[in-house]
Amino acid sequence: MTTPSDSSSDRPGCLIFITAILGVYQIIFAFRVLQQADILSESSLPVAMQVTVATVWAVGFLLATVGLVRHNRLALRYSGWLIVTFILYNLLRVVAFAQADYDRQRLPFLMILTLIILIVPLVILLQRGSDDIQK
Repeated sequence: MTTPSDSSSDRPGCLIFITAILGVYQIIFAFRVLQQADILSESSLPVAMQVTVATVWAVGFLLATVGLVRHNRLALRYSGWLIVTFILYNLLRVVAFAQADYDRQRLPFLMILTLIILIVPLVILLQRGSDDIQK
C-alpha cells in the first residue's frame, strides 16, 4: 500500500528543472537590465524597479528549487502558485506597458491564451488544496 507521499502526484518531476531555469533566467534578466540601463531608462519601468522585481522572482524560484530538491511537501504547492503568479505578473506587465500598436492588438489573444494555459495548473493546485483540507 502506498502512502500519499509516495504517490506520483507528490513527486516534483520536471518542476525542479522549471523553477531552476526560471530562477536563473531572472538572474540573467537582472544583469541584462543593468547592462542596458541607458537604453531601458526610457521605458515605462525604472531600471532599479526592474532589477528589484527580477531579483525577487529569482530568489523565489531558487527557494522553490531548493525546497523541491529537499522533497519539502509544501514546496510543490509553493512552486505551482509561484509559477502561476509569475505568468499572471508577466501578462499584467505586458497589458500595462504595451505601447506599440502591434502589442496592443495582440493583447486579447495573449490574455485568452494565458488563461487557457493556466486552467490546468490552477485546477491541480486547487484540487490539491481541497485534498489537504479533507485530510
